Amino acid sequence: MNELITPELSQLPALPTNEIKEGVDKIGGCIRMLAAAKKATADQTVINEVDDQIRKYSALRIRWQMELGRRTSEIEKNTEFHGNQHLGDVQPSDNTKNKSEKLKELGISKQRASENERMASEPEIVEEYIERAIEQNEAPTTSGALKAIQQAKKPHVVNNSKDDEWYTPEQYIEAARFVMGSIDLDPASNDFANETVKAAVYYDEAMNGLERDWYGNIWLNPPYSSALIQQFAEKLTSSTFEQAIVLVNNATETGWFRRLADEADAVLFTTGRIKYRKRDGEHGTPLQGQAFLYYGNQPETFLRVFGQFGWGARL
Repeated sequence: MNELITPELSQLPALPTNEIKEGVDKIGGCIRMLAAAKKATADQTVINEVDDQIRKYSALRIRWQMELGRRTSEIEKNTEFHGNQHLGDVQPSDNTKNKSEKLKELGISKQRASENERMASEPEIVEEYIERAIEQNEAPTTSGALKAIQQAKKPHVVNNSKDDEWYTPEQYIEAARFVMGSIDLDPASNDFANETVKAAVYYDEAMNGLERDWYGNIWLNPPYSSALIQQFAEKLTSSTFEQAIVLVNNATETGWFRRLADEADAVLFTTGRIKYRKRDGEHGTPLQGQAFLYYGNQPETFLRVFGQFGWGARL
C-alpha cells in the first residue's frame, strides 16, 4: 500500500488551486480503495493496517480541503473593479469572473466550497478534532470537523464551584511557584484544587474570596462565568499584594480582560489551548486559547519561565 502514500502539502511546491482540488479527489479515491480492500479480507492484521491508512488519508484529505478553502475564500477578495468610486457606479471588470464561475471551472460545488472555507477559518479546532479522532482510532471526516466547529462556537462556562470544575495542570502551577517563590493565597479554590496548587491559604466558595483580603503571592484561576470573572478581575486590580499570576481565557474583547491587562506587568498567550484536569481524571479543553498575566517586580523571570508555554511581552 506504500504506493498510495500522498505527501503533505508542506512537502509539495506551491500548487495552483486546480491541482489542490485534484489532490483532494485523489486522496478520496485512495480512501475508497482502502475501504474496498478492507471488505475483501478477513485477516485482522491487514484490517488494522488498512484502518490506520484510512485514518491517515482522512486526516490528510481534510487538511487539503482546508487549503482549498483558503484558496476559494480569496476569490472574492481578489475581484477587480473599475469605474467611478461612487458606490452606485462601481461594476465588476469584464476580465474578472465571479466566484460562482470560478468554482464551476474548478468543479467545486458552492456547498463544498462553503464547508472547506468554514474549516479553513478554524484550523485549530479542526486540527484538535483530527488529533482526537485518531487517538480514538476513528477516521476524521468533514462532517465531524464541521460539527466540532459548531460545538466549539457555542457559549460555554467553566464553573469553578460545581462538579464540572476544570483544574490547572501541575506544570503551570509549578512554573508560577518558581517565578513567585511561593503561593501564599489562592482566592478561588477548593480542597481538590489545592492538592495541586498547595497554597498556604485558599478560599473556597463557602468562604467567598471576594469578601476577604488578598495578600502575598497570589495564584488565581477565577470562575469563568461572565459575572464572576468580572468581579474577580476588579478584586485583584484593587487589592494590594506582592505578586500575582492569573490564568484566564484570552478574551481580549472583554472589559474584564482589558482591566486585568491594564494593571499587569507582563502577559503570555499560550500556544494552543490548555488541557485542564477534571475530578474524574479526564481532561477538558476550553473553546479558545488562554493567557497568563503577571503582576509584580519580576516580569522578565515570568516571561523566561512561562516562555515554554507560549509567547508574551512586558506591559
